[in-house]
Amino acid sequence: MFDHFLGKGRYEKIYCSQGELFRVPQLKKRTDEYLSYVKTAGEEFALGGSISDDTKELLDTMLYPKEAFEAMADASWGIEKETGEKADPAYTFTKQMAAMYNKDSYKGKDIVLEMNYTDIDKKYQIVLRKDGYEVLKDNFLQYTTKIETPFTVWNDIASGKTTGTEAMMNKQYRVDGDFDLMLHWDDYFGSGKPKKNTQKTVTEQKKTNMIILLLPWIAFWVGAAIDSYIGSLICNVHQLGSISLIFPITKPKVLKIAPLNISRI
Repeated sequence: MFDHFLGKGRYEKIYCSQGELFRVPQLKKRTDEYLSYVKTAGEEFALGGSISDDTKELLDTMLYPKEAFEAMADASWGIEKETGEKADPAYTFTKQMAAMYNKDSYKGKDIVLEMNYTDIDKKYQIVLRKDGYEVLKDNFLQYTTKIETPFTVWNDIASGKTTGTEAMMNKQYRVDGDFDLMLHWDDYFGSGKPKKNTQKTVTEQKKTNMIILLLPWIAFWVGAAIDSYIGSLICNVHQLGSISLIFPITKPKVLKIAPLNISRI
């Protein structure tokens, strides 16, 4: 259909198989990262009529690994698998947080993270192992790191309403045990995807256009230093020449079918 209306090869498409995660506030950091790639794709398309291979690779990457996505999706139902009863929201939240565990961050010994939600008097543990994770709601182990915090505060941190640093400065939570986990939090509970310089292509294209715009003025400054008449003459000649150069370079390849504003979905 799009080939018929827009012409084959004259448009780009972006498909995100885990798009439902964009509605989850606690995943805002990762989804915002993906949306930055979408924005870069829009800039590249507007400037050059196509999306670079590096940006396409990032757009084709899943937000989270398949097993993590399935675990988060299962937890989002808020139902206990064993009993079919409604799960405690704090337990569901902790399971979703655990599902984001990046096994590549394992450093040779298990980590036992204890989450003590002081405002609702609930406690759960996340055990991080080489081959995966486990969430405990009883039969607790000796923790290596313990976080004492109101559930509302930790939920606000996860959804981006406040930062962990700000909450700690305001003494809204405290950490006992090994603090190394906190220093490398994004390594353990991030997406685990390497970032690429997606702005390189766009920046180079903008830089090229800017150089063309500046050419007559550079020529004028050089010429004026020699002779004011020569400088003005050079400037006029370059201005005439640059007009024909600027248009084909800065004009988008597909002007009439410019993509929708994808700076935000």
